Amino acid sequence: MLWIGKADLDFAGRLPGKARHLDKLAREGLPVPEGFLVTRNELDAPATAAGVRELLRGGSIIVRSAASNEDDRQHSEAGLWDSIPDCTTVGMVFDAAGRIWHSERSTRVEPEWLIIQRQIPWCVLVVAAFEPGSDAYIEAHDLRMASEQDRAPLATGTDPTFAGPVSVWPSAAADAIQAVCERAHACLGELALDIELAVTLDGHVWLVQARPLVEPVCPGWPAFLAEVTREGRALKLEQLLRLDAEHNPAPLSFAHASLMDTLAAQRTGVGEPTVLAGFLYVRSLPRDVFAHGEHRSKSDHPQHPERLRATLRRLRHELIPQARTKLSLLDSQLIDAELDRLPGLLDQALGLFFAMIDAYVSELGPVRPLARTALTRAIARASRVGSPVCLLDRTDYLDVLPVVWDIASPYLAERIDGSVANPCLMDSMDVAREHDQCSEDIERVAIMLAELDDHLFALGMAPVRAVYLATASRLGLSESDVFLLGIDELRDHLVRTSMPEHTFLRERRELAARRERLDPPLWIHAGRALPPLARAELCGIPIGSSFDGTVHPRRDLDDVIARPVPSDGILTVPTLTAQAAVVLANMGVKAVCCEYGGALSHAALMARELGLSALIGCKGCTSVPERVRARVDTRLGRLRLARHDHGSILAATDLHRADS
Repeated sequence: MLWIGKADLDFAGRLPGKARHLDKLAREGLPVPEGFLVTRNELDAPATAAGVRELLRGGSIIVRSAASNEDDRQHSEAGLWDSIPDCTTVGMVFDAAGRIWHSERSTRVEPEWLIIQRQIPWCVLVVAAFEPGSDAYIEAHDLRMASEQDRAPLATGTDPTFAGPVSVWPSAAADAIQAVCERAHACLGELALDIELAVTLDGHVWLVQARPLVEPVCPGWPAFLAEVTREGRALKLEQLLRLDAEHNPAPLSFAHASLMDTLAAQRTGVGEPTVLAGFLYVRSLPRDVFAHGEHRSKSDHPQHPERLRATLRRLRHELIPQARTKLSLLDSQLIDAELDRLPGLLDQALGLFFAMIDAYVSELGPVRPLARTALTRAIARASRVGSPVCLLDRTDYLDVLPVVWDIASPYLAERIDGSVANPCLMDSMDVAREHDQCSEDIERVAIMLAELDDHLFALGMAPVRAVYLATASRLGLSESDVFLLGIDELRDHLVRTSMPEHTFLRERRELAARRERLDPPLWIHAGRALPPLARAELCGIPIGSSFDGTVHPRRDLDDVIARPVPSDGILTVPTLTAQAAVVLANMGVKAVCCEYGGALSHAALMARELGLSALIGCKGCTSVPERVRARVDTRLGRLRLARHDHGSILAATDLHRADS
């Protein structure tokens, strides 16, 4: 029997990892709960019973395992061994010890030691991943916000009430958590730590467990960081950035990346797009990113619905038609333009793009909070628009709506045939007439604003693409090669009337292929990658009714068009932007799972309007193999996979166990 923090130094070094770490941390004065270590042979010794009685004077006891490989540098074994809390008598403690030693989990390798500790009456349980020189990334479980069945959140897989850097956690205990993590790291000397902490009602922080972080929280970060450093953009990592995965989950073309860089330089404050290793990131405030629940803007003013209606009228009847007219004029100039005129037309195209951005900022930006409030109300009431707004006017803009949001992307009209006239898409004029007649429904107006602004954005991008294609034609470049050039590089070759060198193009293709293999983090904070906001694997925001079918993963909308999904299949895809509505409706897709997106994303709006069964923000769904049978379970918000041997449906968390 060894009291934690008081063991002989030579002997303490031979303890199993979990026990050794707690002993060393307590010895260095960290706030480890009082307790002792005991072997099976010593359990019946009088000293053990005396120690239990001493601990019980301070309250309840928790009995925990300390297996040979537990919490060492090669293995975590977190959650594989039992812990039994709420022991209030000597008999309960001894009974708990026997249950742990004889439990099913201990049949292969019995724990060498048990840890008998004072139980901390925590109100918040915090798990932290800590690397030196950075904020601890934490996931906090607030007992005051938990239901009765969620009192053991780490064992039950309950979603945390907060996830993010500890520095933006709105808790008085945040500084203490960071300080304990730093002290624990200095004490144990590991490269990185996984630390469990308990916060009491009076704000005191207790260190419950510390183990080496066996695997990085963001495995793809080293390769991504190396690429960002290689391109000389490491300083941009110091911002708080979010991957724009709902629109661009894949690397941008060099042409589009250059356009975003130009936008960031010439229109500060417009989302502040940042391209890192080819991936598009945007800036977000900590309170928007990491606060629990949906952020509500202070500028929400639902008492002014007429402003929404006026903006919608201006969008549909002025801004979009004007952008269409200007694009047509540029197209006519490009038809017969000689090479020496193209630099001027490129500047004209960029002017049209920035005019579109300015319209967004001046017209749509101010009403975003109002529209968001109306959309939230519509979702809360589970209301659906009579005719799908996501199809409104789409057939009139297939010639400018890109398959993906990139100027290198082909347009939908180039990728789908005349079957878009399928009656399931309805006549756009009839739909428009219906929505004009129902313009008093402010929730319907908000949905229309959220959907139809894509036509304006597409018409702003189209002029730049048109000049790129004209350049390819004049210089004899392939369409794929011309988009390997940034805007300044394109202008330089136009002025010099020269073809890019083959070596340059080959290097760009190799760089593009290398970027495709990267696994970018969803969040970057203070130069460090953060994991995605906590959501269990294969779980997402549920929409519609449950659906059984076979899984069909696709890279993007272009892949969906190339390899249609059967009507009885479940489409899994990184994201679905607004222009996907026409493709899904035409194919008759009935079920969709998206890796990215929120309750108000385009994918969610589209799924509701089309009456799809869907899971939005369903992490890991695109990794499910082709044709695996599954259920989109919208009652539980899970993609449940079928076991092939007897056809039963498994919860997502059982997938790996079933495969093994």
